[in-house]
Amino acid sequence: GSGVDWLRNVLATGDATITSKGRTYHVVQPKVIDAATAEPQLSAWRRWTYHASNVDNYVKFSVAD
Repeated sequence: GSGVDWLRNVLATGDATITSKGRTYHVVQPKVIDAATAEPQLSAWRRWTYHASNVDNYVKFSVAD
C-alpha cells in the first residue's frame, strides 16, 4: 500500500537506492502513479501478475545521472 514507511521516507527525501539483478541504482524524483498510467509501461507478464495481486499504485523514479 501507499502508506508504508519506506515509501513515505522515499517521498520525503526524494531519492533512494535500488538494487535489481545485482546492479545498484540511485533513483530520484519518486512519484506515485495509478495502475492505468503504469501498466502500459510494463511487460505483459508483469501487468498480469500485478493486476492479479490487485496492485493499485506504483512508484515511478528517474535514474540519477
